[in-house]
Amino acid sequence: DVETTDLDIWKPDAKILTCAIAFNNKGYAFPIQATVNGASVIDSSKVIPVLKQLMSTNKVKIGHNIKFDMNALKQILDIDVSMPIADTMIMHYTINEETRTHSLSALLGLLGLEDHKQFDLSLLQKTLPNAYLLKQLLEYNAKDALATLYLHDYLLTKMESHNKLVAKMLYNVTHVLHDIEIHGFAVDVQRLHEVKNELEQTISNIEAKLKSYDVIEKVKQELNIDDINLNSPQQIAKIFELLNLPVIQTTKTGQISTDKQTLTYLAENYNIEFAKDLLQYRELNKIMQTYVIPYLENDIVKNGRIHPTYNVTATVTGRLSCSNPNLQQIPRNALIKQIFVPDNDNHILVNIDYSQAELRVMAMLSGDEKLSKAYIEGIDVHRQTAALVYNKPIDQVTDEERQLAKMVNFAIIYGSTPQGLAKRLNRTEQEMVQFVNTWFKIYPAVKRFEHQVLITARTQKYIMTPFGRVRHLPQIDSDNAQIRARTERQAINYIIQSTAADFTLLSLIQIHKLLKGMDAYIVNTVHDSIMLSINRKLVSNLLPRIKLLMESYDFSWMRGISLKVDISIGKNWGELIELDSLDDLEGVLSQL
Repeated sequence: DVETTDLDIWKPDAKILTCAIAFNNKGYAFPIQATVNGASVIDSSKVIPVLKQLMSTNKVKIGHNIKFDMNALKQILDIDVSMPIADTMIMHYTINEETRTHSLSALLGLLGLEDHKQFDLSLLQKTLPNAYLLKQLLEYNAKDALATLYLHDYLLTKMESHNKLVAKMLYNVTHVLHDIEIHGFAVDVQRLHEVKNELEQTISNIEAKLKSYDVIEKVKQELNIDDINLNSPQQIAKIFELLNLPVIQTTKTGQISTDKQTLTYLAENYNIEFAKDLLQYRELNKIMQTYVIPYLENDIVKNGRIHPTYNVTATVTGRLSCSNPNLQQIPRNALIKQIFVPDNDNHILVNIDYSQAELRVMAMLSGDEKLSKAYIEGIDVHRQTAALVYNKPIDQVTDEERQLAKMVNFAIIYGSTPQGLAKRLNRTEQEMVQFVNTWFKIYPAVKRFEHQVLITARTQKYIMTPFGRVRHLPQIDSDNAQIRARTERQAINYIIQSTAADFTLLSLIQIHKLLKGMDAYIVNTVHDSIMLSINRKLVSNLLPRIKLLMESYDFSWMRGISLKVDISIGKNWGELIELDSLDDLEGVLSQL
């Protein structure tokens, strides 16, 4: 366990003040870079080599949220923590994924230990004001390490074989994510500044246009204001009222709703120009405030790279989450994505994305004949669904019909109701009820599978994926119909989404091993996709191997259905070119 001057270890002046290790039921802490009133308290040049040697042994290194400690040791002291590792946060997560927090402080009660986590970490500075504070810090650090050791031994007795299998996989994933975070994702800082300037001009132009509408003067007079605030729901609602726009929905307080859903509906169904402009104004402002300004002003971009944090235990489904910053919620358009670039001019970006991963998993687990056949024979499953629902030859299905079938295919996996589909797709409820009913007649084994999942969930109060992940469902028999229905959707969604997520995690591990020692690096992962920066000279050799690796899983429960990946390459994340096949690779490379 390490204590640092800042949780943001990527800052150039970040330091590791102290480090603690625990073994044989004792905790030991020692200064590393801590100073008292500017004076060193230890010769770190003698301590660091010993610590480096200790971290390189084949002994299991145990930590609580160990990736933070691994990152700090590597980034600040250039110390690698070698495998094997164990993480008590991950151990507890595999046992009880529903817990609100897996923090060490929250778990001390399991051991009957007093909470020593009251130490005020905000007191930590680049130099400590007195020796007493250093003594307190060392005691705190040692207790952290010892508590982690005790917690590891305790949790080990609570883990069943499936928990241990999942934990082992997640330890390997942690090792991969550590390398991804240390390496970082390259950013074109000059382009980021250009995007900021372009956005400022565009936002200014849209604002001027919005304020030029005749209705604005009427609103200013009625509300007795000098200028309109385009971010005020009350003032925008007044504009809607004076424009005699249809009331799509109201807020809880009875006010006219002016949210994104309302604006989108008015823009698409009533062709309201003001709604279109306001929607664009809000979207561009959000991009500016959420991405551009924080990236530039909050020191997120370090030396031309962003170092996000990928969280292994933050979701109950097993999907990774991302923070500081969140690279999994970058807007779909190229505006922000274009700033993310390969490592250098000799590299290109490669994105490899599992195609229809969750729908394929549904076919695997349900064993539905028609759904499975489509994937085994390479038939377009969305076009097949539309053909069967509309009772027409597959080659006569329109793109619009295919798109609707696609939306329904995925919505059913997530447990959407016909009512929800009707609202989201702007269709009548009757049409969606008929579509969904027909869907389940076409793929009857899916309904039987979902029914069996719910029987299992009610019997066991949990559901387990083929990879051994468990989701506890204590409210599956709730007397509250709404809560019960939500829990049923969670049960079905979990076994599909979690299984699909673990395919991506397994591929991260395998690709990471494959790339060892090569001028090629994993730079990001978003749900079912993995992004790499690869030396151009290696691309032709590596991509077929990575594709084969990601598509070659053959577990018995997959029922002969293969995974498929889509590959796209480019000079930045926002301008990737999808390859129809690897035969197109050389031609596309020559264009980049």
